[in-house]
Amino acid sequence: MESMTSVLLQILKGILLWPVRLVRDFVEDSIALVGSLGMSIRKKILVGFLFSYLLVSLVSVGLSSYLFLHRSMGESGDALNQRIAQMLLYQRDGDSSMGGLADQLEYLASTEEAGIQILWEDEAGTPFSLAAGLLEDMPYETDGWARWEAFRRAGVLMDPETVYEFQDGKDPGRLVVRLAYPVERFLENFLHLLWSLVLAQATAFFFLAILVSGQIRRMLKPIDDMTDTARRISIDSMQERIPLEKTNAELKDLALTLNDMLDRLDKEYEKQKQFVSDVSHELRTPIAILHGYVSMLGRWGKQDEEVLEESIDAMLEETRNMQALVENLLTLVRSDSQTLEFHKTEFDLQELLGEVVKESRMLDVKNQTILHVPRGPVPVHMDEAMIKQTLRVFLDNAAKYTQEGGTIQVGIDGEEGAGACTLWIRDNGVGIPERDLSRLFDRFYRSDESRTRQTGGHGLGLAIAKAIVEGHQGSIRVESKLGEGSVFYLDLPLDLRKENQ
Repeated sequence: MESMTSVLLQILKGILLWPVRLVRDFVEDSIALVGSLGMSIRKKILVGFLFSYLLVSLVSVGLSSYLFLHRSMGESGDALNQRIAQMLLYQRDGDSSMGGLADQLEYLASTEEAGIQILWEDEAGTPFSLAAGLLEDMPYETDGWARWEAFRRAGVLMDPETVYEFQDGKDPGRLVVRLAYPVERFLENFLHLLWSLVLAQATAFFFLAILVSGQIRRMLKPIDDMTDTARRISIDSMQERIPLEKTNAELKDLALTLNDMLDRLDKEYEKQKQFVSDVSHELRTPIAILHGYVSMLGRWGKQDEEVLEESIDAMLEETRNMQALVENLLTLVRSDSQTLEFHKTEFDLQELLGEVVKESRMLDVKNQTILHVPRGPVPVHMDEAMIKQTLRVFLDNAAKYTQEGGTIQVGIDGEEGAGACTLWIRDNGVGIPERDLSRLFDRFYRSDESRTRQTGGHGLGLAIAKAIVEGHQGSIRVESKLGEGSVFYLDLPLDLRKENQ
């Protein structure tokens, strides 16, 4: 029983929701049709809004027309029903039989220009029907659909039937009264109402289109401002930003995001300009030197063997310098494009650090003390050549910026079985100004230009070291005090085999 009730409820729900689904599907299909048209978003919003208004207007006009007809027929039917009821009461209380109603009904139907149909059933259930006016030749139908179809074919409007129950008196029984009116009776007033509604809706539609169009223009003005700002942005005007004070709440987040993106683009563009300028500067000097020695060879090299040898040695040195610069630049480019390849193997980081320390001691020309603080083996899975290059960069930097006779200490905190290790390089050199710490790993950046000219280099070592460390999922930290020295910390994961499987 419960399953049958559930099925019936589902069927009833489907029947009741069918008109809603039909309207919803119609609206969705219409919106999709509007969206497929080649129109701007402003026009799409306007058309969609006006289409919705038009749909509501059609529904309201139809509902108003129905209510008008229903009310008009109801007023006429109520008045006529009262007269018929009075006539029936008089007939019932008098001496006349029910058959005497025919003439009176005919007279009433002719004066009211209506159709009247009655059905009388006495206590025994014996029916007796009468019809007059527009319904005179129409059989009495008990089925609702059949009655509606008969009235439709006759071209009349049907009023809901009225039932009278007589429980006492001379002739107890049940009386059903049906009324009908010609369509022409209400047509003129109905058409007048319909045209009034259509005219009112059309006028409202026109003014609403103007009002909504202006409102949409105001709503979308922040987007137009964003478009204008984007058009003004060029290489010469990267400082343009979207004004937030004129942006509404819905678009403020978008404007903030775009401004943030423009800030990043501006910074990257400035870095690119600085990078190109630095590369040009770095290449200008060796090219000028090569040009000078080539000119000198052209003048005196053929006659003077000493000039020839000096020129060749200098030119080889400068070509090696430019080759190193190009290789460093290629390393950074591969890092930026994430194509820098690492050939990882297992080795002892502690042992590798010891090798680099020995090499640095052999190259030491400033009588510096380089101390290695070993704390047991540290097995890792990394690119040994890349890590060795990184260690050389930091030890070379420490040696350059530490005075003669100074001390450099290196070591690793972390043992086998730990998840990560920290390799540190400490010196008691000149230190780094606080303002320079944030730019220390920028390409071609030099904290002290005068010292750089004495020590040499291109200013790419730390940038390359950072790219290598980050390529191994590591990070670099710096602590420094001016005049006291610096400490560089390289935080490296010990085993990257899982990450690379």
